Amino acid sequence: MDGGEDGKGLDTLLLAAETLPHDGADSWELDLFRIALRIARSTEAAVDLKRADLAFKALPDRLRLPLAERAAQLARREAERAAGREGAKGASGLLRRLGRRAAPGSGSTAKERLLRELSLDRLSDS
Repeated sequence: MDGGEDGKGLDTLLLAAETLPHDGADSWELDLFRIALRIARSTEAAVDLKRADLAFKALPDRLRLPLAERAAQLARREAERAAGREGAKGASGLLRRLGRRAAPGSGSTAKERLLRELSLDRLSDS
């Protein structure tokens, strides 16, 4: 995993920690975890990442499990958004690579159809 992906993961985890509903008694532990995450995000040093990991492991299960679920939910949403953007780009790029052109306007198609029908009528009359 490169630094950009590490940063995204830390941002997602930090957002999950900041938006996690919790009791007042859990605020202290959650605040310590948030601070460790912010430091790890800003430095991305191995020692700071280790401290954030230790702070996460120190959280009680009643916080850790919902936090992990919330982070996974946020990561899924971001992945779906990214896939949607890529899918929209990919469809137009695929058509471009296939050399497709836009369909002719309905007026020219109707005109061509009418001319074909008239020429067929002339041939059948003869």
